[in-house]
Amino acid sequence: MSGGWGPPPPPPPPSSGEPAAARPGVIPLRGLRLGELLEATVATLRRSARIALSVGGVLALLGGAAQLLSQAYLTSRGVVPAAALPDPGTQVTPEQARDLLLASGPILIAAAVSFIVGLVLQTLAAGVTAPITGAAVRGQPLDWERTWQRMRPLLPRLLALTVLITGVLGGVVLLPLLLSMRSLSTQPESAIAAMVLSMLVTVPIAAFLWTRLMLAPVALILEGGSLADAVRRGWSVVRRRGWRAFGVALMIVLLGQVLATVVQFPFAIVGAATAADSPSTLAVFASTIGVMVGFTVMLPFIGVGMGMLYTDLRLRAEPGLAAQLNRPE
Repeated sequence: MSGGWGPPPPPPPPSSGEPAAARPGVIPLRGLRLGELLEATVATLRRSARIALSVGGVLALLGGAAQLLSQAYLTSRGVVPAAALPDPGTQVTPEQARDLLLASGPILIAAAVSFIVGLVLQTLAAGVTAPITGAAVRGQPLDWERTWQRMRPLLPRLLALTVLITGVLGGVVLLPLLLSMRSLSTQPESAIAAMVLSMLVTVPIAAFLWTRLMLAPVALILEGGSLADAVRRGWSVVRRRGWRAFGVALMIVLLGQVLATVVQFPFAIVGAATAADSPSTLAVFASTIGVMVGFTVMLPFIGVGMGMLYTDLRLRAEPGLAAQLNRPE
């Protein structure tokens, strides 16, 4: 018999000695764990799905146009001829490797174009979706017309920043490869060795620069200022947490790519079924539509994720930012 007392109450949770962080919006105003950051990204996209998908759709038109041009170029040049491929199980000679690389030229060019287009679209997405992230963090409704009026004067700077980031990263990765391929027809062994060495050197440099520059578009749109201010702000907020920022950003991009692959899959099946021996108009059309649908869902995810990462890094570095974000505008 319990005598009417009932079961004893559960013990109170252990106290960390610190008050709980305020949470006016989708995140608590403190440093975020990876799971919290990704959960907040999804919650923000659900909260502003119409605006986010509209932004993604506009950017996807650019990606679709680039995909269509790339497919048209590959179709006009043809694929790698079977004669250029070495027999299975045989050792590849430098001359065979040279012939294969030269025959694969159209595919390599298309891959380089895709790399550049991806950089451009992801940089633009990080900037254009920054107001969506800012409103979600503050827990305020997003007035898109008012936001557009505030953001429109910054668009030329965002475009200039996009050109800057794409030029720097694209130049670091692609320029050494192009210089190495100049001697491919005359000195294949030296050219192939130079290409491998350039990749080993330039990929880490490009990863470092990408980590330092990737948040500059978010800083530009949320805080305004000049192009130099945005680059300086994005660089400094990552400086003391570079490895964490790189890992989280890479995870965001990879998850965005997985999401795009999932939604593109039905279109890829249609394209493969109609391609037969050579690419058809329907196959190219299905592939292009699939890329556009993939960009429509991928770019807002990456953009909002980068905005959340920027907010997380600032909250960790600036103790007074939480109180500022918790104040109503």
